[in-house]
Amino acid sequence: MSASKATNRVGSMFWAIVASANFVTSGQSQMYVEVDKLTASNGIADDHFGYSVSVDGGVIAVGAEQAATSKGSAYLYDVQTGQELHELYPSVARSGDRFGRAIASDGGIVAVACPYEDSDSGVDTGAVYVYDAITGDQLLRIRANDRAAGDFFGSSVALGDGLLVVGATGANGEIGAAYVFDVATGNQLAKLTPNTGAQFDRFGWSVAVDNGIAVVGARSHASNGINNSGAAYLFNAANGAQLFKLVPSDIAQSDLFGHAVAIDGGIVAVGSRRDDDLGNDSGSVYLFNASNGVFIDKLRASDGAAEERFGSAVAMHNGRLVVGAHLDDESGPTSGSAYLFDVATRTEITKLVPSDGFDGDEFGWFVDLNDDVIVVGAYLDDDQGNDSGSVYVFDEVCLADTNGDGMVSPADFSAWVAAFNAMTSACDQNGDGTCSPADFSAWVANYNSGC
Repeated sequence: MSASKATNRVGSMFWAIVASANFVTSGQSQMYVEVDKLTASNGIADDHFGYSVSVDGGVIAVGAEQAATSKGSAYLYDVQTGQELHELYPSVARSGDRFGRAIASDGGIVAVACPYEDSDSGVDTGAVYVYDAITGDQLLRIRANDRAAGDFFGSSVALGDGLLVVGATGANGEIGAAYVFDVATGNQLAKLTPNTGAQFDRFGWSVAVDNGIAVVGARSHASNGINNSGAAYLFNAANGAQLFKLVPSDIAQSDLFGHAVAIDGGIVAVGSRRDDDLGNDSGSVYLFNASNGVFIDKLRASDGAAEERFGSAVAMHNGRLVVGAHLDDESGPTSGSAYLFDVATRTEITKLVPSDGFDGDEFGWFVDLNDDVIVVGAYLDDDQGNDSGSVYVFDEVCLADTNGDGMVSPADFSAWVAAFNAMTSACDQNGDGTCSPADFSAWVANYNSGC
């Protein structure tokens, strides 16, 4: 059939449907697509680029904790173009410091952890470096007032509301601690410690902050006397007072509840990467009310299975939650995946997998999102050598806006027909990975749903 005949036939179908009575649409009018893959301009084997990631204000920050003989490095990229803007270095750098092991960004500021940095207080005291996200200039070097050897200050970092929260899993007699700083001045405001901590709890393994509340994960805490079950704690970030201790009712041995935490819009998400609901170490994520610590719901992957470690990474923004499952076998053994959820309805929106995923990449080890952009680290990807690492960028697109002009209009129908005839990706309106007549009905549903 010629292109003109195909256009006429599909056009007649379209206007017949539009002219008919009202009908219920079931199509998903928006979806996330992979728009970029980032690698370091000077990346080499074993860098672990993508071990940590963050996105805010049009800038993506990426940590490469084993670059330069494990001194570590960090990079800034433009979200829109994927252009590498700056490579960040600490003012003090030694082999083995692991600069870039954790990273956070907010309000034009980037914080990069260096947890194995030595100081006059001893080995592995740790530090966090603060940079201007636009210029790449170092602004501050932050260390704990009571720093000591083996603190691993910088085990985790979080930024929000002008505050910097830093985890130090070896501090406080190896119970762990977290510290709150004014990110503008570097002044320490509070030291966070749990009321019920014990040695080797790994308190500070994960941290998050929003609206004056700091969340701290202690993934190895023995909640209810159960070894390595884990816990998470909520604190008043201003004065350091503990507000709530979060422990799920179905906590079990070695769940590692608290391995990852996030907070946004009054909701706390806690990853339990070795929960066994869908098989051994399948993983789960728990949601809690930040104002009272009350449990809301428990999330699992719709296709979850043993050993996937769903909940190894979590991030929330504007009512959406991204969860990493870095050992999922979607594209081969331990290739990894990530899932997007609507927080209000607790429904799974989509599953994210890389276009070129491969065995052992561990896509989903670290995740973040801001507005419509999701970034996912695959720190064992091999594009620049074994375990060099990469970061994938996903963006939300309006499926019905087939011509990409930012509006949904009848002109998009002609653009869809052209995509159908050319069998291009814009034709796929139902997300099944193919271009077929079924996509016509999906396009109509997406058109009616709008964006």
